[in-house]
Amino acid sequence: MKKTRRFLLLYLLHGWLLPEVGWAQDYLDSGECLVENNVHCDRWPPALDNSKRAVVLFSRALNQEASCTGALINQDVPQDRLRQYLLTAKHCIDGGNFNIQWRFIFNYQSPDCLASSVPHDNRGNFFIGNTRVGDAFDVRYEHQSRVRLVDEMGLGDMAMIEILDPIPPHFNPYFAGWSVAYGQGTQLPNYAIHHPETDIKKISQTFSTTTQTNYGCHVVTKVVDGFVRLFGIRMRTETICSYTESPFWLTAFWNDGAIEQGFSGSPLFNSNARIIGALSGGAGTCEFPAAVFHGRLSTFWNRSGAVRSALNPDNRLIFGVPGRQINCYPDLNLTGRYFPARDYQPQNRIVIRSANRITAGSLNAANEPQLVVFPGADFVFNANSEITLTPGFEVRAGATVAFNIVPCTAPARLSAQEPDSEPVTESNPAAAGEKPTSALLTASPNPFGATTIGYRLAEAGSVRLWVTNLLGQEVATLVNGHREAGEHTVVFDAGGRPAGVYLYTLQTSSFIESKRLMIVK
Repeated sequence: MKKTRRFLLLYLLHGWLLPEVGWAQDYLDSGECLVENNVHCDRWPPALDNSKRAVVLFSRALNQEASCTGALINQDVPQDRLRQYLLTAKHCIDGGNFNIQWRFIFNYQSPDCLASSVPHDNRGNFFIGNTRVGDAFDVRYEHQSRVRLVDEMGLGDMAMIEILDPIPPHFNPYFAGWSVAYGQGTQLPNYAIHHPETDIKKISQTFSTTTQTNYGCHVVTKVVDGFVRLFGIRMRTETICSYTESPFWLTAFWNDGAIEQGFSGSPLFNSNARIIGALSGGAGTCEFPAAVFHGRLSTFWNRSGAVRSALNPDNRLIFGVPGRQINCYPDLNLTGRYFPARDYQPQNRIVIRSANRITAGSLNAANEPQLVVFPGADFVFNANSEITLTPGFEVRAGATVAFNIVPCTAPARLSAQEPDSEPVTESNPAAAGEKPTSALLTASPNPFGATTIGYRLAEAGSVRLWVTNLLGQEVATLVNGHREAGEHTVVFDAGGRPAGVYLYTLQTSSFIESKRLMIVK
């Protein structure tokens, strides 16, 4: 996919052209359909609030611009055994050197629905020509670390790495929950949290995620009577047909938002706010928000003993865990620049807790403080036994800090078989209170050569029912016009269309739903 960079071009009165002006971190580079899809827009369900913090941009070297997305993922362990695992796409780590520092960018996002709310010093380096101008801080929350490969999966395009150097507590990291339970991807809607074109963090929503399925038939010969000496051998042939699930989730189209370059490796969340996949690729854009493939975490789990050992090291009978944040660290030696959290999320106060001691700040060789709390920030430091403030701890005017000697206890493991919480309290767009009465019914027969599709309408109105292939291309329009409330059917004859997987979609003014069809020959 060709990447288009947007730059502001300035002209002098006499027509001279100044050099290109732009953000190196690709701030505002995503498409028009994502302008109002920032992660803190009010329309997103509250269950995703914490999961947003798990999603990060990264690059495989310090001198490379971030080009992929990944997500911190939780494990079925007590907090003192928690590791910093990141789930992403295999092609995002191919060719990476695991002996050097990688870049991980946290909290590159707006605190509300407006891109303009992102502070200038968290938009990436600003350039005029080849000269960087403005604030020295290109992004506020960059973590540099060596990494370790846990495992990778070629067919399915998934990888898990471990970030080896501790993520600073003031980055406010979160470890997202996950699920490998059967059918989790079909608990719609699903949500992608991503950095399109490496822009600030966005959310896209879909009601059309399905499991790709390969369908095949073969002929076998069975012995009917094995009493050869008395009766001879009698045999018969049977045709056996079976389904084989693909290692990918397919999103036929996005109901809100789209995918773009820089989305690779980004997590797909189900309606319980659990990771079920990581983006591999697809043909979608804002102009054509369709045909996107996510590697399936359940396939990665089934095929990789290393992944199972990482996420479930005690080999307990689980299918997923909820997410968590670290609310009780061991001894902490804190440094860094502490900015207001309200610049990337609605809540400003950050509480950092230690089960033992906190040492805040240090001085570098130039005698400069190495922990600076900036104006507007609000941090609370709690320790069980001791807090030490060094000469390298600086609080600037307008910042708020507090120190408390209070105990903290890390919680026990958080595992639970799915579902372990109520689903995200958002339904299909048709649902506004009561359970919707509109429905797209199962096609019968399926697989088929010709099939009958049923649908039910809660009210009269304009209706469209159509069929697409896996590329999102429309192959048949079955209904397009006014229909009365009630149950209806329509026949879809596959005709000369190739065998394979198709999707049929019903849309009204307040409802949309997709299901899978299988054409066989």
